Amino acid sequence: MIDIFQMTAAFFFGAVAGGMYFYSLWRSTKSFVLNRSSGVAFLISGIFRLAIFLGVAGYLLSAGIGALTIGMGLFGFFLARIAATRWVRWKTTRCDDASCVGEGAHENQL
Repeated sequence: MIDIFQMTAAFFFGAVAGGMYFYSLWRSTKSFVLNRSSGVAFLISGIFRLAIFLGVAGYLLSAGIGALTIGMGLFGFFLARIAATRWVRWKTTRCDDASCVGEGAHENQL
């Protein structure tokens, strides 16, 4: 039998983990462009992102829950990815015409 509470919790935790994962990715990418010692920050962020994903996936697999519930957790993670990419596209400045040519044009895109 399908447990609605368990599936809702898996979706919620998948979405939260996805939000944390992609926010960390966005911050590390931003620091990679702006800082000199960004390699260390990017490595730490990569380890943090890997720990988030493996922690959630490992917990869901070790809990002995069904494949449908694990799928709901991954679906929440996937929806967080869609929300993050839309947010980043909305947040960045578009430079499709000649109005961005000149000094500082690339700084506005971050």
